[in-house]
Amino acid sequence: MSGTDAEDVFARSGHAARIANLQTVFTTPDRYGRGLDWTGYTIYDATGILLRYLKSLTEPVIPYHCYDLFTRPILAHQSWYASQPDGQTTQVMEDEWHTKLVRAYQDCIRELPPLNRQLLVYLIDLLALFASKSDSNKMTSNRLACTFNPALVSRKPAEMDETQHRLAQYVIIFLIENQDHFLIGMTETEEASLL
Repeated sequence: MSGTDAEDVFARSGHAARIANLQTVFTTPDRYGRGLDWTGYTIYDATGILLRYLKSLTEPVIPYHCYDLFTRPILAHQSWYASQPDGQTTQVMEDEWHTKLVRAYQDCIRELPPLNRQLLVYLIDLLALFASKSDSNKMTSNRLACTFNPALVSRKPAEMDETQHRLAQYVIIFLIENQDHFLIGMTETEEASLL
């Protein structure tokens, strides 16, 4: 069985001592975990250290100041949907909104700082892979969004309420389920500036 098939892969904790050891390995210069031999570690240890890392960041992957930028498209769609008479939306109307949302999120992702953009694109690609195996691992895009919120998108904790958390989850679900539209890379100039 591969790691993507492991049941509850991001919801189950790894072994605390092994995760602590991984944290030491990944924070120790000069290698920072490069070339690590994963023998003796489980997929749950690996996912545990990833979640620990993301939750230890000073801001979510999508910075606080970008929260409104990323929630605005979902709010616009919800407002439109609520304004429609019951049962009066058509597949064509939904398809048009889906296209608008994809374009809006492509623009939002392009607005992120380069490192945040690259990390977000990597993570939603990874989460989409796990979501595609949800029949065996039980990690649907909804469960993944619950697990990774607020590490991906959030306001400052004091500014979040249940509605804001739910809205952030909708954003993450949309990004995961439409991941193939967001494979946006760095420009050559951005890559050069990081070297």
